[in-house]
Amino acid sequence: MSVLLDPKAPHKMGSTFLSLFLRKLESNMQVDDNEVLISPNFHNPSEFKDIDIFIRKGNDSAVIIENKIDASDSNHEGEGQLEKYYREAIEEGYSKDNIDIYYLTLDQHEPSEESVSTSGKYPELAEKVQCISYGSEIIEWLNECAKESYAKPILRESINQYINLLQKMTNNESSVSERIELMNIVGKNTDNLESAMFLIKNFKHIQWHTIFDFWKELSDALGLAGYKLTKSIDKEMIDNAVHGGPRKRQINFNLMFTSKSGIPLGINCDYADYICYGVSDTSGKYTKDIKRKVKALAAMEEPDGSNESWLYWNYFEPESGGDLEFCFSNFEGTPTYKLISPQSRKEYIERMVSIVNEFVHKLEAL
Repeated sequence: MSVLLDPKAPHKMGSTFLSLFLRKLESNMQVDDNEVLISPNFHNPSEFKDIDIFIRKGNDSAVIIENKIDASDSNHEGEGQLEKYYREAIEEGYSKDNIDIYYLTLDQHEPSEESVSTSGKYPELAEKVQCISYGSEIIEWLNECAKESYAKPILRESINQYINLLQKMTNNESSVSERIELMNIVGKNTDNLESAMFLIKNFKHIQWHTIFDFWKELSDALGLAGYKLTKSIDKEMIDNAVHGGPRKRQINFNLMFTSKSGIPLGINCDYADYICYGVSDTSGKYTKDIKRKVKALAAMEEPDGSNESWLYWNYFEPESGGDLEFCFSNFEGTPTYKLISPQSRKEYIERMVSIVNEFVHKLEAL
């Protein structure tokens, strides 16, 4: 990858591939053939201070790429891995505003919290790190490189082989017939084409409104069922979950309410976990009667979990792959993207309220 990025490499494409790469990542670095240094490169395979790929434009700007295929972050006791690379770039004389940091993985997962915050010296770092993946940005970039290499068949074929390898590594190998079928559907008429483009450009907004509508409609349904809402989901939380950086996106949604009999309840969906319900009071204070009821229920039906804030909780969908297995960090999952449909949301919410009602009736009977 660094050889393709190197303007001085034998591909003789100058800074074409590098410019395409920086444009794909929306980096502010502007380049020409002579003033950019890539480490490692074709002539010197050594990394610069252990950074997987380091792109330097004089003393003006720098790009750090940390490549994670199958390894955890190399954090130290007093400094995280990305903190170290960021510090070293600053010590080289680059302004913080002119340092871009990309965390490259197969699946676009995020760096560990320790990697960006162990020392606590750079509170802005968590927001600066941008997560990219081989299956998305890199394959798209390589396809653009292959197009630019139309007059160099050996180079073009080498790039295509690289693309094929990455597709295997990222499970991005839908069959040709499936792709043709999708193309035929999208290209059938102008309306389909415009709808597809509109969807691509606005999917983040679709996610935002889907999450907002889900929690609002669930809150309304609980209210109609006789529950009193004590804590709602605010818009800022949804903003962070959809549009926030690596750290801000890790939102834990907690909708809190009480039953008519005074049982404190909650519905929770942590950033990378599935939606669940249970007895919850954020203060951790429960009456003796509530504790007795929960203990009695737990003796009959073991919960999926419990802690100080959640005295007893269960997933809405006990079996893997069920319809209520929502996870808002993954809109590609089947149950989650179905929430986009108002009818599906309505059906799911009705089932969820029914499950909560049954749970409350069990507690009240004890």
